[in-house]
Amino acid sequence: MTMFDKITFKNLLEKARGNRSNEDYSRDSGVSRAYISNFLNLKRAIPPTPDILKKLADAAYDNVTYRDFMDVAGYLNSDEVSKEITELSLKLENLHQAIAQKHRILDRIHKYANIPIADERSDEEETPSRESIEFIEVQIAALENEVMEIISQLDLYKNIQQESINLSQSLDLDEDIQLIARGMQKLKEENPEDFDTVKRVLRSMSKKADEELKK
Repeated sequence: MTMFDKITFKNLLEKARGNRSNEDYSRDSGVSRAYISNFLNLKRAIPPTPDILKKLADAAYDNVTYRDFMDVAGYLNSDEVSKEITELSLKLENLHQAIAQKHRILDRIHKYANIPIADERSDEEETPSRESIEFIEVQIAALENEVMEIISQLDLYKNIQQESINLSQSLDLDEDIQLIARGMQKLKEENPEDFDTVKRVLRSMSKKADEELKK
């Protein structure tokens, strides 16, 4: 993901806070005062998650938007987010393979330990110790913990990716609405009769859409 610029984020956060105290902004946004203070004091090197940014944006002053926060936090670079997801997915696959390999080794050790000396191994060969088995079990547990961490990171980046898509679609819709509004205003000024006709058509379409949603 794009490198997080702490200073730029701090400046935006100060703008969003406005003339309120950190405590007031915390109360309005639902984000802890200490958390906000850490970013204002440049003590955090990783940006807040999109859900926290949404809370900060919803309570922001001075027309600071969710998009502003997402942009400064580096979440709107879709190529970087996709790259992170790909790399984490590959790492997760490698971890699963490593765990499977450890389990195969452990299975062989257990099988070997249960073979009678007179059958398939000589009395010079030592029975695998409990310590060696426990060592591999500890390795497996460590790998499984790493898997859980990777899955958590993957979920975060996938959520970021979806948030970015949703935000982009929302902005596109806003632009379309503004474009239609400007077109309607121009039509009203230049040709009132056509304006009334288009308005009736749009209202009819809107009514039909509402009826479909209620079914």
